[in-house]
Amino acid sequence: MKVLRIVGQVLLIHAFFLMGEGFVHLSGLPVPGNLAGLGFLFTALCLGWIKVSWVEEGARWLLAELLLFFIPSAVGIMQYPQVMSIHGWPVWLTIAIGTVLAMACTGLMADRLNRGSREVTES
Repeated sequence: MKVLRIVGQVLLIHAFFLMGEGFVHLSGLPVPGNLAGLGFLFTALCLGWIKVSWVEEGARWLLAELLLFFIPSAVGIMQYPQVMSIHGWPVWLTIAIGTVLAMACTGLMADRLNRGSREVTES
């Protein structure tokens, strides 16, 4: 039953992604569709149209499996050794800095959100 709940929550999150993609396509705004979808989801959560509990487990699962989503990028980089031989250290430095920044921002945001949800449940 838990697996079905997580799948449903991931599908709900994906629906917001598709809504964002459609909105950007129809409006022609120069914004990534996934960012627009995230904005729609954030707005729906803030306005109470969607409860956090409706997406929480699915979002936790997606975050736990986040590394899987980066593997294709890493494999893609390895398919072009000529780029690595010409621009090797700047590429590796960019990857390292980007990874550290993404991990730090994700950790800080998760900590802040977790702290906020504990304060709400304790009151």
